[in-house]
Amino acid sequence: MHGLLPFLKPPGLTSHDAVNFARRTLGTKRVGHGGTLDPAAAGVLPLGIGEGARLLPWLPGGKEYIAELEFGYETDTLDTVGTVTSRGECGGVTEVAIQQLLPHFTGAFQQVPPLYSAIKTDGVKGYERARAGETEDLPPRDVIVQELELIGFDAENLRARLRVSCGAGFYVRSLIRDIGRLLGSGATMTFLVRTGACGFGIDTAVTAGELESGASGLVSFAGALLGCAAVQVADDALIADYLAGRSSWRETAAGHARGGSLLVQSGIHNATGQKAALLHEASRSAFFWLPLAP
Repeated sequence: MHGLLPFLKPPGLTSHDAVNFARRTLGTKRVGHGGTLDPAAAGVLPLGIGEGARLLPWLPGGKEYIAELEFGYETDTLDTVGTVTSRGECGGVTEVAIQQLLPHFTGAFQQVPPLYSAIKTDGVKGYERARAGETEDLPPRDVIVQELELIGFDAENLRARLRVSCGAGFYVRSLIRDIGRLLGSGATMTFLVRTGACGFGIDTAVTAGELESGASGLVSFAGALLGCAAVQVADDALIADYLAGRSSWRETAAGHARGGSLLVQSGIHNATGQKAALLHEASRSAFFWLPLAP
């Protein structure tokens, strides 16, 4: 079994739990995931099955979320699972004030990740440091937000809903923290669903129950491969040069790619009938013998 599975992770499971669930249900050991999703959150978690696990780093990095936040307090985990660490006045929390802040968090900027995260510093995960009593912020990271929209505001209960389209490595919990701090009220994430990830929408995702009942939802390795590169060509000579160890394949690949990501397919087969394919970008490449079975 080889390919990609858009899994609809339920709240309460870690991303690692979801991987283990897929291993047990599908009866295969080789499963990876395409981007950590908070345990309390639900939504699309792409899983790489078999050889499909090697495609995960090549998938589009964009993600989409719907988030709900509540103003007036902040917790150590930046969501409702944590302990309240501060409270603030909400007199300045209005729909207009929130709207005025959103451009500040659109485009490319630096974001301080949540301490309660899987980000490692000197080999130690952030949540492990937090549980040990450390409070120092993690280093800021470059992030990008393509779209940020206020889609609901409840003035009576001081709650808001946001739609976020962002790049890899962005934390919605940090966004909510920063909005709350700028408004002077504090804010905490109360709900999060990832509606899209790595090119998969929530409407294509398979639930745990569906997977247990035998539903597939698996995107074949060959089909998934097509979504990993902007440019696709067939070039037997390039693949032959690659297999022979001739460096000339790089120049040919660069000409095809023109600075983007490239998929090179060919009619070259190995002894078992598998076709050769190559993914390439300026700084990395990955060679595959396409699996014969899905």
